[in-house]
Amino acid sequence: MVSRAMLGNRTMQDSFLYDRVEVVRGSMGLTTGAGDPSASINFVRKRPIAEKAGALNLKYGSWNDKRIEFDYGGALNESKTLKGRFVSTFGHGGSFMDRVKQRSNALYGVIEWSPGDKNFLTIGHRHQYQIVRGAPRKGASRYSKLTFGLDPNTGEVIEKWINAGNTPPSFNNGANWAFDKQKTENSFIEYKHFFSPDFSLQASYNRTHYKTTFSTATSVRLPIRLNTMLPLIHGAGKNTALPDRHWIFS
Repeated sequence: MVSRAMLGNRTMQDSFLYDRVEVVRGSMGLTTGAGDPSASINFVRKRPIAEKAGALNLKYGSWNDKRIEFDYGGALNESKTLKGRFVSTFGHGGSFMDRVKQRSNALYGVIEWSPGDKNFLTIGHRHQYQIVRGAPRKGASRYSKLTFGLDPNTGEVIEKWINAGNTPPSFNNGANWAFDKQKTENSFIEYKHFFSPDFSLQASYNRTHYKTTFSTATSVRLPIRLNTMLPLIHGAGKNTALPDRHWIFS
C-alpha cells in the first residue's frame, strides 16, 4: 500500500548499489503493489553474504571522469546469524559539454538477522548525492539571443543571436553559476517467514525522501504571432519533493 508517492521528479539510481535489475512483464507486474499490467522494473538490492568478501574498483574515463567503488560484506558473528554489507561510490569529472562539472557519492548499508532457516529480518539505508555545475536546464532554442559577458572596452553587455542548429555538440548555453543538486535518502525494513520451501510471507516498509535544488538560466520560446516564436532567457528556482512511504505484504 502506497501512502504517498513522488511524482514529476527525477530520481537517481547508482547501479553499483544493486545486484541486478529485473523486468517483470505481464500481469505479474502488479505484484509489487504499485505496478503496471504491462511490466514493472525491479531493482534488486545487494544483500548481506555469509562469507567475507570485498571488491575495490578504480575507474577513469573520458572528460577526466574519475570514480571509486567499494563493496564489502560478510558475517558479523561466529554463528553467521547476523550478516552485513556496505557499499560506497564516489565520482567526479567533466562532460562532453563545455564548462560542465559533476560530482556524486553514494552510501548503502544493510544488515540481515536470521536466527534460523525460516525467519529473516533485513534493515538497510541508502544515501545518494549528486551535483552538476554549469549545465543548462534545457537546450537552446533554434534562434536564441545569448549573453557573452561584458565588452572590456565599453563595459556593455555583449549579446549575440545564434542558430542552435549550427552549434557543435559541446555547445553549452548554461550559466557558469548554474547548478542542479539532488539528494536521495531511502530506508527500508523487511521481514520474511518461510512456512515451507514453496510458501512464504513477506512484509516490507520503504521510505524515500528526495530533494532537488537548482539555480539555472536557460532559453525558452514564447509565441508572439502565428508561426513566430520569440526567444527568451528564463529564470531559476528550487524544489523539494515529498517523501514516499509504503508497505508491501506478499
